[in-house]
Amino acid sequence: MRMQCAQLAASKRTAKDLIEAIDLVGTLPKDHPLYEEASRWIEDWSKELLDVAQEEFNNGHLEAAIVAARKIPIHAVAAKQVEARIKQWEGIWSEAESIVKQVDEFLAKRNWRDAFNEATKLLALENPYWQTNRYTEIGTRIATAKDEITKMNQADQAIRDGNADELLKTLQALDTIPNQSALYKEAQDIKSRMGKRLITLAEEAADRGQFDEALRITNKIPDGLNLKQETEDFIALIGAQSKASKGNSLEIEEAISQASRIPVGRPLYDRAQKLVSRWQDELRDIALLDRARELARAGSPEAIQAAITEVSTIGSGNARYREAREFIEKESRELQVKPIKSTVSAPIPAADQPLSSIPSPSATPANPSPISSNEYQPLLEQATRLAESGDLPSAIATAQQIPPDSLLYNQAQGRISKWQTRSDAEQGLQQAIARAGAGNPNDLLDAIAIAQQVPNNNPLKAQANQSIEQWSEQILQAAIGQSAYDSPGAISLAGRIPAGTAAFSQAQINISRWKKELGQR
Repeated sequence: MRMQCAQLAASKRTAKDLIEAIDLVGTLPKDHPLYEEASRWIEDWSKELLDVAQEEFNNGHLEAAIVAARKIPIHAVAAKQVEARIKQWEGIWSEAESIVKQVDEFLAKRNWRDAFNEATKLLALENPYWQTNRYTEIGTRIATAKDEITKMNQADQAIRDGNADELLKTLQALDTIPNQSALYKEAQDIKSRMGKRLITLAEEAADRGQFDEALRITNKIPDGLNLKQETEDFIALIGAQSKASKGNSLEIEEAISQASRIPVGRPLYDRAQKLVSRWQDELRDIALLDRARELARAGSPEAIQAAITEVSTIGSGNARYREAREFIEKESRELQVKPIKSTVSAPIPAADQPLSSIPSPSATPANPSPISSNEYQPLLEQATRLAESGDLPSAIATAQQIPPDSLLYNQAQGRISKWQTRSDAEQGLQQAIARAGAGNPNDLLDAIAIAQQVPNNNPLKAQANQSIEQWSEQILQAAIGQSAYDSPGAISLAGRIPAGTAAFSQAQINISRWKKELGQR
């Protein structure tokens, strides 16, 4: 009965059934009548089991083949071949895996030709699974990778040389690369670079004054590039640049206020600060030009010379440089017909010459006779006392009475510049406090933007920071109240609280909670 069961199992010719058949009769004692017959069958079934193990290996099942081969009884003749056969199988398998690894490395380097050549080595292996199934699979993968590599190369080219539309087109092509591709991670890195390049192109368009084009590019940047903060901030900066480009002081002040709302830590914070600094310089230069025109209207040679000196500090990199140069050229021609006593006419600067490096008409006197410093020393001391008492406008007005031909003129101008900066900061902080008095969130945000413009080295900076802290807390409380009936609005309001304030951290915690309540991430 046991023999019949074993023969029945072995007839199924599977590794499991052959092992079962061997086990059924392998325990018969030597004195059993069927022992000799059972031994012959065990030899036959062991050979057949080794053949089945070979088939498992040929079909790509290395582990199953090894397990089956090692079930052959050690006293069977076929057992002598087991370890050698297993060693052969493992060697072939290891070589195949090395080939596939090398193929992947070539593909990672976008070298599909060498990847294909490497893959052909699978055809020489003594294993049908690697020669057919895996070779066909890898060949298909290489063909797909070739197409993906072409898309990635086109994307690289677009980053180097392309315009915004070409970048967007190749960006869409990269979206077709699936996440199971060996090139998927690199494709994502390229997409990130493309997104940043689009931001750069938009910045360049905005800097050229092409604000509609900058906005068009920014609005087409896909959400999947994780550039949401950059695009939001940049759209705000485009609006600010558009305002500033109109050139009047009110629009420039509004642009500064708008750009100053971008908090520390945001990707475009540095760009915003550079624009703010440039626009603050422009406001200062506008004020210089206005004062110079007022001086020149007096009509006297001395007044014209003072006006020229006033604008000579405007550097060639400033927005109002050309306007300052034209003013100096015009007023210098006036001096040619209205020369200052004992002076030569003012030289006209070259187009690329810094205005501050131009010698004034009185710099090369025929008979130099500068006014003694003693004559205007009391006036400068009076101006200094006024400044120390806090009356900066009077201090500035007093020091401006010192004429350009005085030895104290440059010293007076230096103090005027310092006092003017302090005066501007005081006026700005007063304006911010007045704006915040209304108490509504928008006015508080405007007040913060104005207060942030107080220079770090100004004595009023500590007071400005204290006010910003107070106003930020008021905005946070307003956002918390708004969250009861308008969570999206509360999120937007709290998100404008400037980083670095005590209210900022709590605002971020509340924003996260409100977003979860809305089902956002």
